[in-house]
Amino acid sequence: MLRFSLFFFSLVVFNCASENLQKAALVGNWQAIELFEVDSLLPLNLEEVQLTFSENGTYLFTGTLKYREAGKYRLSDNLLFFTRYFE
Repeated sequence: MLRFSLFFFSLVVFNCASENLQKAALVGNWQAIELFEVDSLLPLNLEEVQLTFSENGTYLFTGTLKYREAGKYRLSDNLLFFTRYFE
């Protein structure tokens, strides 16, 4: 069984001047274009792998095999941190 990790998206770098602008740029739906586990590219249907960031500081990750994960996120400098709980 494959284990999905949100850590593939654990570092996001923005060149915006303030954290509010960074968060505004992050809010919305993101579609995966590649998914790695350790150092191997996973051959998956990436249409099912999405990450949604809300303005209220929460996220929802959906993956293959109906995997879902949700929690809170925060930005600090150029780093993106997740505090997760499972749906």
